[in-house]
Amino acid sequence: MSAAANAILMQTDEILVKPMNVSDLLDAITRQLVKGPLHKRKVETLATILERTTEASIADWYGSIEKEDTLMAVALTREARYKHLPHFRDLGRRLQAFKPLGTKELKSESASDHGLERRGQNTRPR
Repeated sequence: MSAAANAILMQTDEILVKPMNVSDLLDAITRQLVKGPLHKRKVETLATILERTTEASIADWYGSIEKEDTLMAVALTREARYKHLPHFRDLGRRLQAFKPLGTKELKSESASDHGLERRGQNTRPR
């Protein structure tokens, strides 16, 4: 709860306590409009976030997988378990290309490779 409260406070410019009369509220709004925001938010694209967080996300994901006995019962190497995950980088590259949705120009080599590998394993849904 405190993390959520801190996140909210970091985004606030001023805290107003209710009940508040209308003229004080209007004054607070006017002051804030004149001042502008106290801090500028850094805006990142999804592609940038994926690039920055892929390795840590894979490590976190694998850490949670290791705790699941039913998943670990399947005989796979560590690499085989997460081989498809680094393809987030491929997704990031495609997002940064700024092509319209449905564009066929940017084929995902990693998605194609992953599909061919899975097809070769003869895996079928149960």
